Amino acid sequence: MMKKLQEHLNKWLLGYVTLAIILGLLIGKQSASWIKAHRVAISNLTTFIVFLIIYPMMINLKLESLVKATKNLKAILLSILFNFLWAPLFGWILVKLFLTDPTLSLGFMLVMVVLAQVWL
Repeated sequence: MMKKLQEHLNKWLLGYVTLAIILGLLIGKQSASWIKAHRVAISNLTTFIVFLIIYPMMINLKLESLVKATKNLKAILLSILFNFLWAPLFGWILVKLFLTDPTLSLGFMLVMVVLAQVWL
């Protein structure tokens, strides 16, 4: 099913992009005052959506593999525990033991989060 969706999107991508641009222009022109009133929220939403679009391409995410991975609940739970419990807790303990500078401590915690991603 995902392969058919991917093939369909590859075939019709230009049409979908053109349609989205036209709809965006028409809707944007009709609701200019609402857009000005909600500029910050729209900017934040746009940033988030662009991240969701670009990030999977940056890490070369394959939808077929993602579907298979969601079926392995044990691996998902271990990954969540490692990323959100063990790595931050271990990093916090190391910071408390060896570092006193808050900026350096924050940098080390960020490194721990990145390394947690690399180790998986």
